[in-house]
Amino acid sequence: MERCSEQVAPLAEYDLRRAQSVCLHQIPLEVTMKQKMATQLPAIGFHAQHEPHDIVDFGLFLRTLRQQARTILLFTGIAAAAALLHVLLAVPQFTASGALYLGETQQGSGSGGGSSNAVNLSAYAQQSDVETQIELLTTGTLIQRAVLETGLNATIHPAGAPALRYWRWKWLDHGSTKAFLPAADALRVVDATLVGKFRLVTGAGNTYKLYKAGGIFGREKPVLSGTIGTVAHTAAGALLVRFARPGKSGGSAATLPGAAVPSAALAKISPGRIFDLSVVAPDALANGLAGGQLRVTAGGSPTRPTKLARISLRWSDPFLAQIFVNHLMHDYIATQLQWKAEAASVTETFVTGQLANVARRLARADQELSAYQAKTGIIDPQQAAQAAVEQMSQLEQRRGQQLLQLQALRQLHGAMMGRRSRVNPYLTSETNDPVLTSLTTSLSEAEVKLSQLRAEFTDRAQNVQIQQAQVNQLRASIRELIDNDLASASQSLASIERLIASDRTKLKNQPAESLKVRALTRKSKQLAQLYEVLTQKAEQAQISKAATIIDTRVVTSSRLPLRATSPRAAITVVAGAMVGFFAGLALVFGRRAFSGRYESEEQIRRAVRLPVYGAVPQQVQRLIGANAFGPDNFNPFSEAFQLIKRNIYRNTNGSHASAILLISASKQDGKTTIAANLCRTLAEDGKRVVLLDCDFYLSRLNLLVDFEGLPGLTDWLQTGSRPKLQRWPDGKFWVLPSGGAAPERGARLDEAALRGIIETLGEEFDYIILDSPPLPIVSDGLVLGSVSDLILSVVGVSNTMRRAFDLHNELIETLDKPHGLIINGADAMTYGGEDAYFLGAARRGPKFTGWFRI
Repeated sequence: MERCSEQVAPLAEYDLRRAQSVCLHQIPLEVTMKQKMATQLPAIGFHAQHEPHDIVDFGLFLRTLRQQARTILLFTGIAAAAALLHVLLAVPQFTASGALYLGETQQGSGSGGGSSNAVNLSAYAQQSDVETQIELLTTGTLIQRAVLETGLNATIHPAGAPALRYWRWKWLDHGSTKAFLPAADALRVVDATLVGKFRLVTGAGNTYKLYKAGGIFGREKPVLSGTIGTVAHTAAGALLVRFARPGKSGGSAATLPGAAVPSAALAKISPGRIFDLSVVAPDALANGLAGGQLRVTAGGSPTRPTKLARISLRWSDPFLAQIFVNHLMHDYIATQLQWKAEAASVTETFVTGQLANVARRLARADQELSAYQAKTGIIDPQQAAQAAVEQMSQLEQRRGQQLLQLQALRQLHGAMMGRRSRVNPYLTSETNDPVLTSLTTSLSEAEVKLSQLRAEFTDRAQNVQIQQAQVNQLRASIRELIDNDLASASQSLASIERLIASDRTKLKNQPAESLKVRALTRKSKQLAQLYEVLTQKAEQAQISKAATIIDTRVVTSSRLPLRATSPRAAITVVAGAMVGFFAGLALVFGRRAFSGRYESEEQIRRAVRLPVYGAVPQQVQRLIGANAFGPDNFNPFSEAFQLIKRNIYRNTNGSHASAILLISASKQDGKTTIAANLCRTLAEDGKRVVLLDCDFYLSRLNLLVDFEGLPGLTDWLQTGSRPKLQRWPDGKFWVLPSGGAAPERGARLDEAALRGIIETLGEEFDYIILDSPPLPIVSDGLVLGSVSDLILSVVGVSNTMRRAFDLHNELIETLDKPHGLIINGADAMTYGGEDAYFLGAARRGPKFTGWFRI
C-alpha cells in the first residue's frame, strides 16, 4: 500500500487533464527496467481498441483557425484587393427597363345591314399565350432590327479617348450619368452592317472617309466615303453616320421607330477629326443579348403568369440602353399589328374575289337581257310565267346560299381531319349553326390551355392528359356535328334542285321568246341578289380588317437609369473576401489533410502507442513574455519542462547516472531546443547535467551558443583524450560540443569508445543528455541509443512526417530500450497560454469588484 501511494502522489504534479493513476500491486522481480518505466509512466496517449478515431473535435478546428489565422487573413486580403481592383477597372453597367402589356387581339364586327349572317370574328379570337409572346419578343429578328435602328452594335468615340472606367466615373464624374451624355458634335452610327474595326476621318462639309485598320505593320485601307446623315453603301455592307444630338433640343432622334433622319445642316463638325469605330455583326449581338443582357420576364408566378412583361437591358451607355428598350417595345407592337392585319386580310381577299366574279356574271346577264328584249320587243311576260320566274329566282338564291354553306362545311370537314389544324372563324360563320359556333369557341379555349400546360409539364402529366382528352372530345363532337350538317345541307340542296326542275317543266309550255326573257330575267335577279349578299359580306370583312386592333400597350416607357447596376462595389468586395477566406480555409485544411505530417497533438496521441513524457507548447512571445532561456521562467513553456523533468525522475534510477537520448525522425522537430531547456530545468533542480552535441554533421547547438571549432566529442572519439567541457552561458550546466574534428562521411561511430565516454561522464554527472541527429536520416541514432538508458523521441506538430516516424519507431524498437515521446509545438492555449496564472499583476485584474474583493 505504501508503494501504491508513492506512485500516485507524484501524479499531482502532472498534467491532470490527461494523466491516469497507475498503481502496481504485484511486479515480478524479473521485470525489466523497460517494462517498469513504461508501467510507472502515466498512460498518456494510449486508447482502448474500441475507441473511434473519427471524433469531430471542434476545439481542434478552432485552434487550427487560430494558428493559421495569418494565412487565412492573407488570402482574404488578397482576394478582397483583387475584387476591389476588378471593381475599379470595370466598365459601369446601367439597366434600362420598361413595361409592356401583352393583350389579346380583338376584331370588331361591323354592324352593317344588321344581317344575321354578320361575321363576328371577335367570338373566335384566340386567347393570348404569354409565354409565346415573350418568346416572340426575344426572337433574333426583332432584336436585330432594334439593334440596327439604335446603333447598339456600333461604338464610335474620338481616337485615343480612354475608356470610362468605374473609378473615373465614380470619383472624377461624381457618379453622374451626364458623363455619358454625347457632346454637341458627337457622332452615332446606326443601321451598320459593315462589320469590323475602322478609323473615321471627317472632312469638309460634314463628309467623312472610313479606313480599315491594317494591323501593326499593315497600312490602313480606305473602305468608303460618305456624308453625315446619308446612308453609305459598299459591297460588304452599309452604315449611316449621324449626329448623336441633332438640333438644339439635344434629344436623340432614335428614341422612336420611324423617326426621320436628321438633316446634316442641323449641326456641323470640324474637318480633320478622327474617330475609332467598331461594328459587330447585328445577328451575333442580338443572339448575345437574348442570352444574357436583355431580359424579358412576365409578372405573376411561373404557373400563372400575368400579361405584364418587363423588358430590361444592361448596357454600358445608359442613354443607348433607354433608346433600345423603347425601340424594342414599339417594334414589337408594330410587328404584332402587322401580323394581325395580315390574318384579317385573308377573309377580305376571299370575299372580294367572290364579289368580283359575281359582278362580272351579273353585268353579262343584264347585257344579254337588254339585248334580247330590244330584239324581241317582249318587256313583261305573262303573270303566271312571271310568278314561276320569281319562284325559280328565289329557289336559285336559296340554292346559291346552300352551295356556300355546303362548301364551308366541306372545308371545315377537311380541316378537322388534321390533329392540330385550326378552325377558320369565317367558315364557321357561313354554316349558320350556333351549336357549331359554340363548340369551336370552346375548342379554341381548350387548345390554348393545352399549349400552356405543355409549356409547363410533360405530355405524361395527368393535367396535360386530361386537357388533351377534353380537346379530343371537342374535336370528335365538332366532326360529328359537321357530318350531320353536311348530310342535312346535301338533302336541302337536293330538295331545292327538285323544285327548280319542277318550275322549269312548267315554263316549257310558254312561248320560246317569253321563256327566254323570263330565263334572262331570272338569271339577272339571281345574280343581283347574290351580289347584294356578297357586297354585305365584303363590307363586313373590310370593317373587320379596319377594326383589327391589339391590346398590347406600352405601360411604362424606359427611363434614363441614374445609378449603375454593375459593378456592385460592396457586394463584389465582400464576395471576393469570402472567396479568399474559404480558399484560405481550403488551403489550410487541405494541407493538413494531405501533408502526410502530424498536424495536431491529438493526431500524435491517437496514432503513436508510446508513453508521452510531455507536450511543449509553441513559444508565443505575446502570450508567455519570454522563453525558458529568458528571465520569465513561469509560463506554459517552462511548466512543460517541469512535467517532463518529473516523468524522467520517476522512470530513471537515481542511484547512478542516466544517459537520455533526445532524437527525432525529421529535421527541425525542435529536439536541440528541448535538449537545452531540459538540461537547464534539471540543473535548476540541483542536478549535475552535461549536454553532448552528437549531431556531428549539422549541429543545431552552435546556432544557440557559439561552440564552433571548439574541441568536443569527435576529438575525444578519435584521440581518446578528454576535451575541456564548456559551460552554458548561464553557468548552470555543462556542454560537450560536437568537436572541431569532423568525422568522415559514412563513418560509423565507435560504440565501445562512446560507451566508455558515457561511463566516464557518469562518474561526474547525474544526467547525460545526448542531442542526436534525426533517425532514419542519419544512422548514428542507433549507436547513440544503444548506450543510452532512456530514449525520448521528439515529434514536431506540423513538421514530423508520419511515414518517417513509423520507420523511426521500427528502428528504435530493435534497441530494446525504454522509449517515450515528447510532443513539440502543441497549442499554447491548451496549456493556459493566456491564463491568469501566467499574467503579471498589472495585467491580472481583480476577480470581483465592489466592496467584496479577493
